[in-house]
Amino acid sequence: METIFLIKELREKGVAVKLVEDQLEVSLLKENVEDEVVEIVRNNKEQIINYLQSISINKFKEVPKAKESASYPVSNAQFRIWFESQSTTASIAYHIPFEVKLEGDYDKNVLEEAIRYAINRHEILRTVFRLNSEKELQQHILSAKELNFNLDYKDFTEVEHSLRKVNEYIKEDLNISFDLENGPLLRAALLKYENNSYYYYCNLHHIICDAWSIPILKSEILTVYTALKANKLPELPELRIQYKDYTLWSLDNLKGESFFKQKNYWLDKFSSETPVLELPIKSNRPPVKTYNGQTLKTYFNKNISSAVNAYQKSKEGSLYMVMLSTLHVMLAKYTGNNDSIIGSPFAAREHMDLNNQIGFYTNTLAIRNRVEKSDSFDTFFAAVKQSILEAHNNQQFPFEELVKELKLKKDPSRNPLFDVMLVVLPKDGAKNEEQFDSEESLETITVEKSTTSKFDLLIYVEETENELLSLKVEYNTDLFEEKFIRQFIGHYKKIVELLLTKPQESISEFNYLEGHSGIQNLDLDINKYKKDTVIAFLEKQVIATPDAIALHFEEVKISYLQLNNYSNQIAKMLRDEYNVLPNTNIGVLLDRSQYNVIAMLGVIKSGGCYVPIDSKYQESQREYIIADAEITNILTTSNIKYSGRTEHINLISLDEFEYSDELVENTVIVNELDDSSFIIYTSGSTGNPKGVIQTHRMLSNLIQWNIYDSGISSGLRHLQYTSFSFDVSLQDVWFVLSSGGVLYVTPESMKLDFSTLSNYIIENKIEVLCFPFSAMTSFFDHTDTEFFKKNQLKDIISSGEQLIISGALERFLLEFPHVKLHNHYGPSETHVVTSFTISANTSDIIHYMPIGKPLANTTIYILDSNLQPVPEKVIGEIYIGGENIAKGYVKLPELTQTRFISNPLDSNQKLYKTGDLAYMAYSGNIIYLGRNDTQVKIRGFRIEPEEIEIQIQMFSNSIEHTVVEAKKINGENALVVYYVSNNELDKKEIVRFLNSRLPDYMVPNFYVKLENIPLTPNGKVNRKALPDVTLENSISREYVAPTNETEAKLVAIWQELLGIEKVGIEDNFFELGGHSLYIVRMIYKINEIFEIKINMKDVFTLQSIRELAKAIDDEILFKGGVNVSITEETTTNQNSEVWEI
Repeated sequence: METIFLIKELREKGVAVKLVEDQLEVSLLKENVEDEVVEIVRNNKEQIINYLQSISINKFKEVPKAKESASYPVSNAQFRIWFESQSTTASIAYHIPFEVKLEGDYDKNVLEEAIRYAINRHEILRTVFRLNSEKELQQHILSAKELNFNLDYKDFTEVEHSLRKVNEYIKEDLNISFDLENGPLLRAALLKYENNSYYYYCNLHHIICDAWSIPILKSEILTVYTALKANKLPELPELRIQYKDYTLWSLDNLKGESFFKQKNYWLDKFSSETPVLELPIKSNRPPVKTYNGQTLKTYFNKNISSAVNAYQKSKEGSLYMVMLSTLHVMLAKYTGNNDSIIGSPFAAREHMDLNNQIGFYTNTLAIRNRVEKSDSFDTFFAAVKQSILEAHNNQQFPFEELVKELKLKKDPSRNPLFDVMLVVLPKDGAKNEEQFDSEESLETITVEKSTTSKFDLLIYVEETENELLSLKVEYNTDLFEEKFIRQFIGHYKKIVELLLTKPQESISEFNYLEGHSGIQNLDLDINKYKKDTVIAFLEKQVIATPDAIALHFEEVKISYLQLNNYSNQIAKMLRDEYNVLPNTNIGVLLDRSQYNVIAMLGVIKSGGCYVPIDSKYQESQREYIIADAEITNILTTSNIKYSGRTEHINLISLDEFEYSDELVENTVIVNELDDSSFIIYTSGSTGNPKGVIQTHRMLSNLIQWNIYDSGISSGLRHLQYTSFSFDVSLQDVWFVLSSGGVLYVTPESMKLDFSTLSNYIIENKIEVLCFPFSAMTSFFDHTDTEFFKKNQLKDIISSGEQLIISGALERFLLEFPHVKLHNHYGPSETHVVTSFTISANTSDIIHYMPIGKPLANTTIYILDSNLQPVPEKVIGEIYIGGENIAKGYVKLPELTQTRFISNPLDSNQKLYKTGDLAYMAYSGNIIYLGRNDTQVKIRGFRIEPEEIEIQIQMFSNSIEHTVVEAKKINGENALVVYYVSNNELDKKEIVRFLNSRLPDYMVPNFYVKLENIPLTPNGKVNRKALPDVTLENSISREYVAPTNETEAKLVAIWQELLGIEKVGIEDNFFELGGHSLYIVRMIYKINEIFEIKINMKDVFTLQSIRELAKAIDDEILFKGGVNVSITEETTTNQNSEVWEI
């Protein structure tokens, strides 16, 4: 092990070493130091002496004592803690409590005297923090009398459940904030729960101590207590300096050559774009960081604990190195981002003068590492070890200075640079009171007393006396569900076990999930449905309802018997005259009419493969499809103008075909289930469309699911809306005609004339609608009171795009709670594979609809980039297996091989790689997040545009339709809102509304009002047709002068603070250069002038003068110095992370 880390480890185990006249002097920092630790010193004595001698004498020159003064500056770290602690909740998050179990007859008065002895010995324990006349934070050291410390005493021996009372006392105390200005900043109590059994409890604020201070304080108090009980003078090592001396010395070091060298190291480390950790949170991140939290505790079992210990020794590393390495891997597995930053506190105590010191001596280090796909754990550990050594050698550069130098864009919703912190603690010498009856008991996860969290995740690993490693995870409850954190803990333990069991294997190949739980969503029952083609289902229905109307188009009505007869004639003609065999591709080139349905049925009955060609396609597109699919027979009508090649092409005009009223027998079904049933051409990356070849097996499985399991009744009147070149049309046709319904083919003229379409739906008593989401939204935005009164809808099906319920659609569902809304998901390569259904009768309206669970005989996998399954809540890519997979692409073998892959978990199965991102909720429902190749990132944050769209819809009922798109503006991604509204909206009000609900990076700055959202022929948003953005669409902050006295006073405060001549009331404080020191001064100035009380949270919530002045004038602030905030802490418990110093 590197000597510097050996010395650090010895200190953590309670032993400090230093050279005195070239002799090694050993000091014990706590009682009961293990013999093993003493043996380590003996075995490494020469190595330690050589290291200490090799260090430059300048490094360990004495820390000078500060001149006596009424007050002293604070360290950078202390200012950060103080700044955050201006919120009660944040201040509570920085409590450092500890408990010591005492057995025997303890004297409360002697213990109190022992604590006061420690308070007198360590000035930091009687230090308070106040602003001077220049509004600069200073340390003030009080006398023991001024501090007024008292030890609390509670006797619970006469109370039932005495230990529960002890815990209740501690929990209550943890939620009482300290007065940083007046102190004391520690509280202590002696809690008696049985005769001769006590808990000594102490709670300190982090601003006066760190984790490494606690063992020192424990040891000193018990040592002094023992001495005082024996009427002896306590014997403790002399303290040459105090914390104030260290503070001045460390601030002075920021000017030296070493400072600039270390600064360059850190700036180089973060020279590339810093990664943003995107762990799965339960909803939108609050706009301003919160501190509400909970802590869960468990243990690594004996095997894992032993493996960790053995591995660190074999690699000459440390416990911290092993846990940091494994945590980086864990975060990579859970986020898909191999580049991550983890914060850790490092004890800046190498200097010999800092032995036995209590105080806030830690510096936060942001450790950045990248897990390469080819890395084994051995390889990765070596890289992490090196990064830790480098960071340790440059640890004197303050974290706060790094944040300032990086000029990071302020994000009050997060901690700067990292959101996860790892703390590894040594044994503290205290006996572990927990009893473990079995290995299973080690897996138990318990809830700790803490109700706050300083970071998104704060992970503690600690060595215990019984050679186990404890694991505590403190997490923000506004971001994470307890269920998710329990899952995280279980998977982290498994990952540690796997990595240390097989450290030479590739990290990317580790599967840390067991069984199918959280891996895949399965609904496989090969015997669930009949092994027939859809032709059999149609012909069965014809026998059941021969005279019922099957098809309706304009004035044309066709019965089931007639439709079957016409399609039989077309099928017979194709077989007899054109020698159509199974898998023969037949083109269908038609305008919307009854002939679309007749052609579809006729082609499939003939045994051929149905290939629709949209009549609105350009001639070049038509020609490409005909050539690509090797089509020689095209069903069309005489009104279609076809000017393409005619050689070897048979144009068969359906409107000129001589249909007979005489019944023609059903054609013999010649297709096997794996024969081609249809080919759908979709847009391709090369510019030419690509043909997806689907099977009869897929169509049969889909239609039987629709009939038996979709939740939609048989025999209903369906509106057929989508283009017949869109795969949904096959589902419409075969489901309706196989279940006894009536298919109403929407005339082309009505497809975008939603008012006329609304009347058509009423007149024909339509019961089932099937729309792509964008068309559906536009339709409901155009409905009127007449539609709400007279519609007879029972089911609405959304497909093709992510379904968001808002606006008129939401109002409709609430007014008609019996109507079921079905969200169908599936790419053309599989058609529909999942479904989710709600109605206001059975559940609350979900704005962002899941895509649900898979159909029967369909497998859904959510896999990471290494084709390993991911657990619930973790984002991965959707892979689809089972009955619904297409054969592949027409004449694109390489693309087929790329997208239709061998299942890594079942070699007998193929999977389709969708390119769609999603995660599985704990309900088993899949939440769709969009395309992998069109993911929107703003300032490194992954954005879900649909979340923004939902919030914008909530701003005003007058907003009918919203699309959020990312556009390149001046070379950078920017969010643009395209919206339809009947009213003129104040865009700045929209921004203010969004700022109150979303993090800054999710608030768009460009807004474009449109008459209508452009749609494709299939009813989806035509994103290519969205207009370009100009500066006129941006929310610019032109100078706006103050309009009243309150605004004028605030403008004067800002101008003086920021040194800016002209400040407008729309300007943003932080964009003008406001930072933490300015915030402090601004708050005091505002409170003084307006005689009110505002806090840090208010500054981050109300960032412009207009907002702040309005709050004051509306008397949201209570005048006269009453301690009430603009944004009540009791309501939101929000505050912000410090950013600059």
